[in-house]
Amino acid sequence: MTDIITPLTSLKSELQNVIDQTEPALVNPPEGHLRISNYQGRTSYYHLLPADQRQLTEDAVITAPAQSRDTSRNGKYIRKGDFPFVQSLAQKDYDTHVIKIAQAELQRIDDLLEHYEPKQLEEAYASLHPLRRELITPRVLTDELFAEKWQNITYSRKGFDPKDTSDFFTEKGERVRSKSEMLLANHFLSRGIPYHYEYPLHLFNRSLTYHPDFTLLNSRTRKTYFWEHLGRMDNEDYAVNAMTRINNYVRNGIIPGRDLIFTHETNKESLSMSIIDIYIDTFLI
Repeated sequence: MTDIITPLTSLKSELQNVIDQTEPALVNPPEGHLRISNYQGRTSYYHLLPADQRQLTEDAVITAPAQSRDTSRNGKYIRKGDFPFVQSLAQKDYDTHVIKIAQAELQRIDDLLEHYEPKQLEEAYASLHPLRRELITPRVLTDELFAEKWQNITYSRKGFDPKDTSDFFTEKGERVRSKSEMLLANHFLSRGIPYHYEYPLHLFNRSLTYHPDFTLLNSRTRKTYFWEHLGRMDNEDYAVNAMTRINNYVRNGIIPGRDLIFTHETNKESLSMSIIDIYIDTFLI
């Protein structure tokens, strides 16, 4: 199921930040509220005190000149020279409203999270006896079952040139094209990251097919990522081809840092396992 707890928790933090940043401005604020009126294109400002019984909750168009209005009902007229006071009243009214909205949103999120049971639908199948599960097609898969189904997809890998004498095999028994790819695959396996090696990816309405080094699954979010290892970036021709490949990914909506992960190597800069773990922790856990 789609993870809503993470974005809601992030939203809670944003709302709390709004409250924390706004509350200091409401320490010793000016008393009362601001009312704005307009008569024949002229804007006037009025100070409404708490004792006023007919405070207006919205700005209105007034059809009488300022000097003829009943200030006991409409508030005390603020002279042009007191415009900073007008601004302070407006800011106070706005800040008060913002905090009220943010607090209400926080309460609604807390209420939802208190009663939200994200795993109930998944557990409706997982909690059944194995004999009963054999009789049922689950409507909602657990993360584990989803990952297992994803991992068991069959596909045609890109073949090897008969002249290629490389002999690199992963712990799963897959033949790969380099020692670095072998290290990556084995590390994904040790971290519990489901992956496909050289799974076909069709671009430009299937007119171009790439085989990314790895297609990986975040089992929690169920998002698929592509991982390319660029192992000879100090070779000019290789680097040019890599840039063409990257641009083609982008033209097809596969964006580096969002959908696409890169690792790099040169003769002087080898594959870094710490960098690999940073990417895994950021995107795949």
